[in-house]
This record gives sequence, structure tokens and C-alpha cells, in this order.
Amino acid sequence: VATIVRLRRDWGAVAGPWSTRCRPVALRNGVLTVVVGSGLEATRLRYESAALADRLSAVVGAGAEVTRVAIRVATEADRRASAVFEAELQDGSS
Repeated sequence: VATIVRLRRDWGAVAGPWSTRCRPVALRNGVLTVVVGSGLEATRLRYESAALADRLSAVVGAGAEVTRVAIRVATEADRRASAVFEAELQDGSS
């Protein structure tokens, strides 16, 4: 749990250019699930997911390696949760 919280907090620095187009929602057994806004973004990220997984593994460190990135297109519930997540980030950075 602490690792996904850290990833969410540092997502802008960790995910690079993808940080504005996807967000992490879960990390289980080395698989990081991210949500993207559209099918087109999902397709684009699939081509770069291995490089993103390598970059994420370097950030999260030993014991929490990211071996794969699973990509899911956002649902309405995901969009609402994302709005809450963004609001929490803003509150925490003030």
C-alpha cells in the first residue's frame, strides 16, 4: 500500500510524459495497473509500457519491482476517483 501511495504522490516525476495521460490505481504482484483516458492513449502506452515498467522499478526499489504495466481505459467511476485524487494532491501540496 505504501508503494502505490508513493507512486501516486511522485507520479509526475516518475512517469515523465505519461504522468498527464494516465494514473496509477493498483500495484499487485509486480503489476502496476494504470488508467488512461481513451483507447488511443491505451494503445500508445502499450508500446512504451516495458520502458515505463523499468523506470518505475528503479524508483520503487527492492521488494516492489514493477514487472509489467496493465492498462485500463477509464470508466466514469475512474474519472470521479481521479477528480478526488487530484483534489487530495492539491490539498497536500498547499
